Amino acid sequence: MTSELSNTTKTEETHWSSDAFDYARYAMSLVVNFGCIGLCLYAIGAGYAALPGHPIVLYCLFLFVLVLLAYLEGLQVAILALEHMPSENIKDDNSMRAYRCHKLATGRKGLNVQRFLIGRQFFVVFVVFLCAQLTTYPDLPHGDVPEWLFIGLVETGLPGALIVLAFGQLMPQLIASTHPVRFMNLPGAVAVVHLTLIFETIGITHFSWMLAAGVSVCSRALGEPMRVTWKKETPPLSRTTSTRRAMTTSLARPTLQCGAN
Repeated sequence: MTSELSNTTKTEETHWSSDAFDYARYAMSLVVNFGCIGLCLYAIGAGYAALPGHPIVLYCLFLFVLVLLAYLEGLQVAILALEHMPSENIKDDNSMRAYRCHKLATGRKGLNVQRFLIGRQFFVVFVVFLCAQLTTYPDLPHGDVPEWLFIGLVETGLPGALIVLAFGQLMPQLIASTHPVRFMNLPGAVAVVHLTLIFETIGITHFSWMLAAGVSVCSRALGEPMRVTWKKETPPLSRTTSTRRAMTTSLARPTLQCGAN
């Protein structure tokens, strides 16, 4: 009895220490991110941003590129998660935008997924470089702050990187990974997919297709490529009548095999 009580006490202490550590990390992250937001808002408003322009225009531009980046990051996760699902499976009165977005992104027998990734990547890189211009402040006075610390924390663009990471990348990715249909159903999702596909159609990034083809040829020359095949498997035996009836239906699961295409 005494050993059980001691084990219970140790478990509770471990859980408490783990929860306390989590709360400390949440508090630290909250303080750091709000500090970065405050610094960026002050520096842009005071005219210290590397990108010239009126503060109101720069504020609107920063907000716009963050929202665009959030759509690009979240849609990538959502589209890749539902890439092999028929569009009709998500067609519903409350998710018509998601249906149109999925049908557009997976069109042309799946080729649009690759086209979306190419167009998306250009805009992601463009947005990140633009955010760097908005969150780098070389002329910001550092007062009594040591120069090495100021260079490491401010001139490197670390505050902007944390803001972009939190609001423009991780947050939409986490939401899209658990609610891909809802994310694709957001207003503007179809327009963002159209934007990426239109840019890919222009052809500026078509060198990536040739580069990918060349690397694919080189990989085949070095050895047999890895491909995914679908293997039929029967569901496990269950005592329920419904599962016994379902045994007549095969489940397809992917397996990796080496061999020529």
